[in-house]
Amino acid sequence: MREERRERNKLRIDELNKAKSKEEDALRRKPLAPKPADRTVKAQIAHWTRGSSTVNMFHIEIQYNMHTSQDHNVGCIDIERKALLKLKQGLTNPSNRLSSQVGEDCCKWSGVGCNNITGRINRLDLPNRSSDGLDYSGAIVSAFGFGGEINPSLLVLKYLIYLDLSMNNFGGVQLPSFIGSLEKLKYLDLSSASFGGIIPPNLGNLSGLLYLDLSNNIVEPIGNDLRWLATLSSLKYLILEGVNPAKTTSYWFPTINMLPSLVELHLPFCGPSILPLTLPSINFTSLLVLDLSSNYFNSTIPPWLFNLTELEMLDLTDNSLTGELPDSLGYLKSLRYLHLSDNSFQGSIPKSIGNLTSLEEFYLGWNQISGIIPESLWDLSSLVSLDIYGNTWEGAITEAHFTKLRGLRKVSIGNNSPNISLVFNISFDWIPPFKLRFLYIRSCQLGPKFPTWLINQTKLTKMVLRNAGISDTIPDWFWQLDLQLDNLDVANNQLSGAQFIKIQLFFHC
Repeated sequence: MREERRERNKLRIDELNKAKSKEEDALRRKPLAPKPADRTVKAQIAHWTRGSSTVNMFHIEIQYNMHTSQDHNVGCIDIERKALLKLKQGLTNPSNRLSSQVGEDCCKWSGVGCNNITGRINRLDLPNRSSDGLDYSGAIVSAFGFGGEINPSLLVLKYLIYLDLSMNNFGGVQLPSFIGSLEKLKYLDLSSASFGGIIPPNLGNLSGLLYLDLSNNIVEPIGNDLRWLATLSSLKYLILEGVNPAKTTSYWFPTINMLPSLVELHLPFCGPSILPLTLPSINFTSLLVLDLSSNYFNSTIPPWLFNLTELEMLDLTDNSLTGELPDSLGYLKSLRYLHLSDNSFQGSIPKSIGNLTSLEEFYLGWNQISGIIPESLWDLSSLVSLDIYGNTWEGAITEAHFTKLRGLRKVSIGNNSPNISLVFNISFDWIPPFKLRFLYIRSCQLGPKFPTWLINQTKLTKMVLRNAGISDTIPDWFWQLDLQLDNLDVANNQLSGAQFIKIQLFFHC
């Protein structure tokens, strides 16, 4: 998971001078439901909040205010049509994406939405969709994205509620301050559009804004005083991935803490100094999603974070966090996704992990945790993905530990050294209650016999049983499972069998 974010943000990591050198296991890290590199935080929002009523209500609220319909009976207003033409003239359009914007009725133009009662333009949806499924390379953005400048004629569209110019290439021009005069805006997405300069403080005039995404722009780090955010009292979604606050960090969290309606906060790749160790009080108590990944804090988890008891998703991946995981982790009983991988946590997993009964994803890979995996972890019956690889585990895992994990789809367990200290004590005739898609077991004792319980795992697409103490012939039934494996790694075992020899080269075993 982490290397995908690093790949698309590697230039930004270099700018922050916080890049770390670590050999990664790409097979282990590829998530069960990959987050497309081109969609950044948006894909994470969709993944983390599936089934969330807050997301559905957000879209309902936007649509209710727009009254947009394809079957409108009112044509667009002439003055607004002329304003769109001026806006179009200011944009470079290398892929001719705006060629369909012709005709008298601008409400029928691509990317334009109008109120079906008044005919007023209330939606401009002009992201660079050509980059869907692709990366952030300059060639792609230049070939398909808009450039040039945004004409102030945009201000004629006084009833604009929705504005999306993301994934375009405005070549470092100043992010337009006049956008702050579009006072009816509820949705503003200017992410990954190569704007430059400081973030204009008059965006604070958008008091009705519900969604704000300014991620991944080339904004100047010095002068980004974001205290104007405090005026956005209706804001529910704030995404500032890669925005470097530099010398103004002391204002960030106290300011964001003043947003009482905030549901999701995404601040990955913002730098190590954004996280305060103390907050006098917690005001953003509605927060459901908090993403602070890849900031390299080099500190312990601040105690105030465990007061966010409504959190459903917490991502602290890749932050050089230290110390032991506290028992207060168990206060976050609403958590569904907990990502703590690639830190320097020590000690053991607290028994209070068992309080997180809604937990679906638990990622603790690549830390310095040691000891026996607590029994309470195996009581988390909602678990779908479990990744605790890259620590130093001891003791035994039996089939009884998996009894409640019927929904399990991804398992990654193992030690960060070739020494085997964790044993799987599984009976020959065990039938697992789950159907795995991803299995990664490394430097654990599975053998000496090839695990017969795999005969039940017919959904596997990736399987790693590396250095697992297996000394056996891979049975014929394994090759007859019709598995759709795109990765198979059984290296550092003593395996034999005719079929195994045939595929060794293909699978690089």
